[in-house]
Amino acid sequence: AVRHGRRPRRRVRLVSARIQTGKFDALKERFDREIKPALMATRGCRAVFLVENTKTQERALPVTIWDSEEDAIRYELSGGFDEQTAKVSEFFSGLYQWRLSASPSEDRRSISGKDLDVKGFQVVTGRRLGS
Repeated sequence: AVRHGRRPRRRVRLVSARIQTGKFDALKERFDREIKPALMATRGCRAVFLVENTKTQERALPVTIWDSEEDAIRYELSGGFDEQTAKVSEFFSGLYQWRLSASPSEDRRSISGKDLDVKGFQVVTGRRLGS
């Protein structure tokens, strides 16, 4: 939605995930092969990055940039996030795995906190991304 003649602001979506020791390289390979192409094919997704901690590979930070907040919300509500998360959940921490097995009938979005956390931010300044 355009407000006052301005284009909607881009939305940055960050997911912080605690990764099992020694599993980051396998996670990165699967992310690059399966998740990144699926996200780039999703309406409104402009860019996808996987950021790693340079001191420890026990944290992964997938970053997506969306045309608008509505596009990011549409992706979330479509089940796309849950689908992509399932593709790499085997690499997540033991605590995340335990929570999944302890409550398999509950909505996965209830599993959050220090092991898997999703945040959204609005881009307030920056250069235009390539078309």
